[in-house]
Parts: sequence; C-alpha cells; structure tokens
Amino acid sequence: MKKIICSLAMAVLNMTVVVRPAAAELQFGNPELLLRFQDAAGGFGLLEMTNKRDGGSFVSQNPAHAALWLVRLSRAGRVDDQTASFYTDTGVLVTERVNPLAGMVSIDSNAPARRSFRRYHREDGAAVLELIWDDIAVDGEKSALKAVASFETGPAGGSVLGRLRVEVKSRKYALESSAFPHIGPMSEAGTYHLLLPRLTYGGQFFRNNKQDFSLLYPSIIAQESCMAMLRPDAGGIYWAFHDAGAAAKGITVGAALSATVEAAAANSGVTGRSRTIDYCWEISPIRDEWGAAELYLNRAQHQPWLQKGLLRDRTDLPEHYRDIELWVNISGSPAEMKAAYDRVREEVGDARVAVHWYNWNIYPFDTNYPEYFPALEGSEKVIREITANGDFVVPYINGHCWDPQLPSYRTEGIRAAVKKRSGEIALEKYGPVNLLAPVCPTSPEFLRRIQETCRKLVAMGVNGIYLDQIGQLSPMSCFDATHGHELGNGDYWTGGYRSMLGKIMEEHAGKIFLATENAAEPYIDTISSFLVWTEITGDDFPLLPQIYNRYAFYYGALSFPEDSMQSFAAAQKRCLLWGYQPGWMGWLHGQAPDKRSPGHAEKIAYLNQVIALRREIKACLLDGALVHDVKILSENPAVRIKWFRMNGEEHDEPVLSGAVWRNEKRDGAVVVLANLDTHERIGSIEIDPQLYGLKVMPSVYRQLRGNLHGALNKNGKSVIEVPVPALGFALLELSAK
Repeated sequence: MKKIICSLAMAVLNMTVVVRPAAAELQFGNPELLLRFQDAAGGFGLLEMTNKRDGGSFVSQNPAHAALWLVRLSRAGRVDDQTASFYTDTGVLVTERVNPLAGMVSIDSNAPARRSFRRYHREDGAAVLELIWDDIAVDGEKSALKAVASFETGPAGGSVLGRLRVEVKSRKYALESSAFPHIGPMSEAGTYHLLLPRLTYGGQFFRNNKQDFSLLYPSIIAQESCMAMLRPDAGGIYWAFHDAGAAAKGITVGAALSATVEAAAANSGVTGRSRTIDYCWEISPIRDEWGAAELYLNRAQHQPWLQKGLLRDRTDLPEHYRDIELWVNISGSPAEMKAAYDRVREEVGDARVAVHWYNWNIYPFDTNYPEYFPALEGSEKVIREITANGDFVVPYINGHCWDPQLPSYRTEGIRAAVKKRSGEIALEKYGPVNLLAPVCPTSPEFLRRIQETCRKLVAMGVNGIYLDQIGQLSPMSCFDATHGHELGNGDYWTGGYRSMLGKIMEEHAGKIFLATENAAEPYIDTISSFLVWTEITGDDFPLLPQIYNRYAFYYGALSFPEDSMQSFAAAQKRCLLWGYQPGWMGWLHGQAPDKRSPGHAEKIAYLNQVIALRREIKACLLDGALVHDVKILSENPAVRIKWFRMNGEEHDEPVLSGAVWRNEKRDGAVVVLANLDTHERIGSIEIDPQLYGLKVMPSVYRQLRGNLHGALNKNGKSVIEVPVPALGFALLELSAK
C-alpha cells in the first residue's frame, strides 16, 4: 500500500524546536489560505478560515465559545451496558460485561489544561503548527488526557492538512468518540452556499443554505468525505477527511455553519485499549463548487481502493464490461426474464445491455439468505443465451444478512452476526414480517457462503453478480470480541468487505464484475458498478462521476411512470450530462404491450437518444473528466419539474443546461447541452477554456451531428450560439486546429 499523502509525520531531523506558552492569537496557512486560532486562554479555538486567493471568509460568530475538538469518555465502560460475546467450548454463545455501567464525560478544547504550541519546518519544507493541551483533569485525575492538534502545509497548492491525536492516561476512563473539527458557528444562515457528499450523484449543492444536515460516512448519505462552503460571488473553503481505513464518521453541519466530524473510538469504552480514529482533515481554498472533485481525487488516488488503477487498465474484469450502455431491471422466472429481455432487444437496437435479475431462485425475496440455490429450472439456459449475445446477466444476492429461520443460522449465522453492545444480535426488519440478522464482514462463515454462491453462479454462465446493501449502509458497530476485530469502530468493516470481495474477484478474474446498492467509495477496487437508485432532487450535484468516472460505473437516475415527459427528460438527461449509465426502470424496458405506461414509446426514444449520444462521446465519458457546467447567457426560462420519487420532489429548472467533459489529453473537450423545452431553443453559451483546465487553447469548435463551425477567440472566453432541438441535445467539440 502506498504511503497516504496526508501523513503528518512529526519527526524533525537536525532541528531545534522551541515549545512555548501561547500568549496571542495564532495564524497559520500559506499565500492562499489563512487559518486563525484563539490564544491559549481561548483554547486555540478556530476563529477564521479565509480564502486569500479567490475571496470568501468565514469568521467565528461567537469567539468566546470557539472550539476545535471534542472527546467523549466513559468511566471504565460504555454508558449503554457494553458487553462482549464469546462461545464456550460446547458452542454456547454467552456474554460478559466488559466494564460496569457508568456515565459519559464530554471534554472540548476549552477545558482547563496546560496549553502550548510549537512551530517548525520539516526537512521537506512543510511548515507545521502543533497546538498542545496537556494535563487535562478528569474526575479528580490530574493528567488524565492529552490532545495535540497538528497542522501542516500541504504538498501542493494552498492546502493545509490537520490531524488530532488524543492520549487517554486515565485509569478509570476510556474513549467513546472524538470530534475534529468541532467548530462554529462561522456564518449566518443563508449567507453561504454548501456542497455536501450525499445521495444519488454523490453531491448536493445548497445555495444560500439555511438547512441543518447529519451525514454518516461511508454510506448513501456520505458516499465520499468532502464538502465545501462558498460565499456568493466569491470563493470559499474546501474540506475533506482522508482515512485509508474508511472508518465510520458522523458529519453534522448547522445552518449557521457550525460543523462537527465525529468518529466513535476503536475499542471504545475499553480502558487502556480505546483509540481515536486516525484521519487527515484537508482544508483548501476553492474557487467554486466544481473544483472540489479534482482536489479530492488528488488525495483519493493514494487510497487503497484506487490501487488497482483505471478501469481500462484492469485485467480482472470481463471483456466488453466498459461497453455496457443500458441496465434493465427484470424480476421473475427464466421464461419471464427471457421474454422481457427479447422485448428490450427490440426496443434498444444494438445497445449492449446488462440484465439485473431478481428472484432467479426458488425462495421469496428477502428470505433464505445467504443460501440461494437451487435456481429456478431453466436459469442456466437463459443465462447462456443472453451472454452469448454479448450482453450481461447480473443476478441478485444479498451481501449483508443471514436469515434466522435457516438451520445454518444456529450453527454459523449467530457466530457471524453483528452484536450490539449488550451482546444481543442486531436483527433488522425487512417488509412487514421478515427479520434478518446483519453479518459482520470479517466473518469467515459468511465469506465461505458467499464464495460458494458466486462459484455456482459463475458455473451457470453469469458475467456479473450484484451484492445488495454493501454500498448503501454505513458500517455497523460490532461488539463481538470473538470476531477478532476492534470493538465498535475501526477499519474492520470496510476492510472486511474489501478482503471478502477481493478473494471473489481474484478467483474469477476476467469472468465477472461485482455490483452493489449505491456507491460508498471504499469498495471501488472490488465493486466496480454501483446502482444509485435513491431520490433525485433539484439540488443534486455530480461529485461521484467527477471524482471516479475512470474508476467505477454508476447506473440509475430513476424516473417513475407518473413523471411527465419533461420531468422524465430532466432526470434522464443527467445520464449524458453527468455520465451515468441509464436504465434500471422495471416499468419501462421489456414490458409486455398490455402493461406499458402512457408515453412508453416517447420515453424509450428519449433514452435511445441518450444512449446514442453517450456512444458518440464515449472517449470523454470513459477516460476524460467532467469538469464544469456551462454558463448560458441567453434567455433561459424555468420549467416546473415534479418527480414521483419517495415523498415527491418539485423544483423549477432552467430549460437549458450543460456540462463540459475534458478529454484525456486535456487538449480538447466536449460541451453537452440539453433542452427541456418542447420547441427548439438557441443557447448562447460562454466558453471558458481556462475554467475547463485545458492545456491547449482550442481554436476550433464544431457541432457534432451538425454543420455549425466557427473560430474561438484565442485570447480567452468566447460566446457561441447553439441550436438545441426540443427535448433534445447538442454536442460541441472543442479542439485545436
């Protein structure tokens, strides 16, 4: 594994470091970023973050209560009666209390302490600031706690990297959690824009934010771990939290820009063994919300989940995997599945299809996990017919649960299951009656069962396997001491899955790919296709494809039969603008004529248009980068969009929108424009090659599938008028002569 780039090693060679008490406010940063901290009396609370390059400053609204970190301690054990589970020699599951029940203590950076700081330059030139809190007393123990918050200038650009170290010296107390940063409020509600890493596209952008948010990383509500705060008409501040182990973290952001990132401790509540989760907090100036992805990818490239490299360079994936153009969601018997598939082939021409197949075995959905066989009679024949046609068959299995009704649950499942702090098994309810037991991914019993299932499916001829829930759910806290992992939080959850799935991919290299529900980032080296099916909103922002389009595929962007054609187009245009693989709408593709919803043919035609245009700019979508939206100068009225998802979503959306995909060499780009209007519109757009990060200033543009030609202004921005057909698209290619 490569050394993580945000490592904050404090070793200093041939250098004298002076440690002294703090007597005044401290400043730290670089020519592009300023961080200002309280003095010693103020506990070194964070007072200011300023983007010195682009503007945008955030200042503490209440300096007297500014803080930087917070830790929670429990007295010799967890507050909720933590126990550990183990098996006797006769195989009986028993539990023992690790420590007696006790209260919780919270301590932040304002706690009485002997405070000091030190500054120095490392041998590699990085400037370092250490803020030190020593001799923190807890319940009569005079030196029970020590904390060090360290900051260093980053390896490039204007970034600063921070880390918190906490040492618990107490004989009575243990760590429950640590929060770093723990700040705010630093802005009045409604005075800043907020980018968060949540939901279907990996991001949501809230203008003039007045909302409070609670996120949990890694999961569907925080699929990456970066965010940005921006001033209207100015730059702002970018944050990211880099952790090679991808341990669970809670992220809360208040409307007035108070912010806390809190991680439960590993071995929390266990005196003498608890520890903080080690992660790096990156702070950087940012020009606008579109700059976040490139900053984040610069660090993510050093994380373990990207060490297999680009999709195009991987040899463990099936032939033509990168050519999938449409996903179809089919449930039913082999005969029903094949009939639906045949109708799909008639609807989409020569598009390469992936069939996501549910209920292929004899058991009802959400029962009998992880035992799936026998398959329904005729399954293998249908699978081999479809794969021989060059398409993919991707059957459903569950990657999270064990059915307590199975005999194997009593002999293996109980041992493998996640245990609560009380020692009880954390049963989950699915549907009105089904109770399933979530499984700890470190379990060898579960690995063996999943491996056996995958071997049988591969023997039947499948070329993909879907393992449900892995990317959707946040890591659970497991307290079974017999599993051999740290109790509570840690890297064992994501590490356990990556180890399990890595063994499956290694065994079947080149034969299958793996898919899962939603798109948490730590699994990309083992799971390369992610179904993103949750609600879509008018605040969505494409962080996932911006960061990871060359490393993973995302498919979904769902619509419902009740959506109008304009609303359908507003969702599905994102598959072209933002690079998602379309489909997975069981109500649309493959339906028998008597079951088709109104507008069926029109919606199929729209998606076929998306598929054809994706093929046209395939090189950029696969190997280039999504870099920015398009500035539209012409009249651009809004249309009311209603999506029939979850509780429904309504918003006003401009009829014209666009995105820019830079090519791999950075010497050209494709501009994609979409029109939601029911008649053609002329889009007057501003082309800014510098904003798109092009190494060479383009001198020519051409409209693909058209005859619009013209010269770009080599000195900077240009304005181009582009006709965009009704409920359609226009593609512009920017290139050098």
